[in-house]
Amino acid sequence: MSDRFWSQCKQAIEAYAANDVIAARRLLAEGQASLAGSSLDAAMLAKRHRHLKSVRSYVDPQSVVDEPEPQPIADGRSSEAQTAEIADLQRRVERLETEKNELSKRLVSLPSIDPLCLVDMAAPSALPELEPFGIAVFGHTRLEELKAVLESLKRQDALQYTEVWLDGHQGNPVLKQKVTKTFELVQGYPVKRIHRQNGQFAFRKLLILALSEMCGRYRDILVLEDDCFPTSDAVEQFRAEIEAVRSDPSIFSVYGHHFLTDSEGATCPRFQGWGWATTTEKLAPALRQLIDCYSMTEERYQQFVSLALTAEIRARIDVTPPRQPTHTLERFFAWDETLCLLTAMNGQVHKPTRKRTIYNCGMSKDSTHFADSARYRMPPYNLITTDEVWRYF
Repeated sequence: MSDRFWSQCKQAIEAYAANDVIAARRLLAEGQASLAGSSLDAAMLAKRHRHLKSVRSYVDPQSVVDEPEPQPIADGRSSEAQTAEIADLQRRVERLETEKNELSKRLVSLPSIDPLCLVDMAAPSALPELEPFGIAVFGHTRLEELKAVLESLKRQDALQYTEVWLDGHQGNPVLKQKVTKTFELVQGYPVKRIHRQNGQFAFRKLLILALSEMCGRYRDILVLEDDCFPTSDAVEQFRAEIEAVRSDPSIFSVYGHHFLTDSEGATCPRFQGWGWATTTEKLAPALRQLIDCYSMTEERYQQFVSLALTAEIRARIDVTPPRQPTHTLERFFAWDETLCLLTAMNGQVHKPTRKRTIYNCGMSKDSTHFADSARYRMPPYNLITTDEVWRYF
């Protein structure tokens, strides 16, 4: 019973994160039924009841009422009474199933704000005709880093696959001068598309919008920030390794900037956002969950993380000290650490490329996160400076 109860609570949280409120409520009802039929001692039963109540307060807060905690079945209780209570709970579950089916029919005709434009990417019949491969490169004001990335892709004949996403200035005249220079730099390379913003979206929103658009155009996607320098055969390696794990649903992504830690073997449970690739089939469901998390208030997001970040999940993803994803997860939304959590909840892992194909060159004296320091040249960071990139090409 114990394993089933904890699994039902975990699945309820995952269902809610995937916007399936009806399934989340059904799983909560099943968890309640598991408690009702329990013969655990009072302390253990009370602990499970409190956990169920905390999950319900997140998934379905209107249903939370002050009610007595269920008590363990007394030794002298008749089997008829137990059977009647279980039958009553089963009838409640059946009513919830009926409500779910009726609501599903109504939802078909409702509008959606899904940025994937109503296309269910998980349904093969709904998939548009996708091009085989696309590269998303992101930039804003860092000219030297972006230039190195584009030059590397040019030497690999990969600009034909490349769409560059540039954040904007929001009317700030000083910033406008900087982003105009970035745009002029990109214009000097024959990339497939340039997506230039006037508004300043900030990287999190720009990334989510770009991934949504790329999912609608490409079967496989490589994602490069402006400080993720690809080696001379990076694109070839990524395409081959995506193909090799295409049919393995347990591997979410392939990444090129290695952690070089003991936890990194043939796969790694921790997501790496510094140069990574995946398929639209694997990305689209996780992207929907990521968008949902991004749309939450910070208070609501922290509640979600608190419930989702079980001891098991924490132990699975906190494997790259001192750069641990939970250090960020428990404070605020970050796209890469949230994607790390979501994929771990889905039971997925990530595969390093056969050899290192990405070198993060974002370390510098002017960096907001990574000053030029010996500490950041060591695992799990393994950073270099822009001046060094061509040594690794």
